[in-house]
Amino acid sequence: YGGFPSGALRLLIVLLAEEIVTREYIRYYGKKRSDIRKVAVLGGSGASEISLVLERGCDVFITSDVKYHDGQMAYENDLTLIDIGHFYSEFPVLSQLENTIKEKYWDLNVEIFLDPVFVIGTLIK
Repeated sequence: YGGFPSGALRLLIVLLAEEIVTREYIRYYGKKRSDIRKVAVLGGSGASEISLVLERGCDVFITSDVKYHDGQMAYENDLTLIDIGHFYSEFPVLSQLENTIKEKYWDLNVEIFLDPVFVIGTLIK
């Protein structure tokens, strides 16, 4: 999290969201804000950390796997909560992780799967 000028931060959030995902994957919770100063970003299922984000005085929290009551808590506490989806919340670190592993274990084959869709099927006998 960090402090930024309001206009610059709003632009950063929009650019980040558009770069990572298409608009159909983004869910917003809370009240519309014009005074964004501090943002928290947590990859994966970060909604359980809403209380910590509020304690730190954040205006916006970008994470994934937000449930109904998480959105309600955000609204009640004047926090804008942005759910960008689990895959997309972890996507930005994948290439760095791949490079780190390859540097340390140069003989290890590393493959990053970039398909966010998992197909769950049934086995028919």
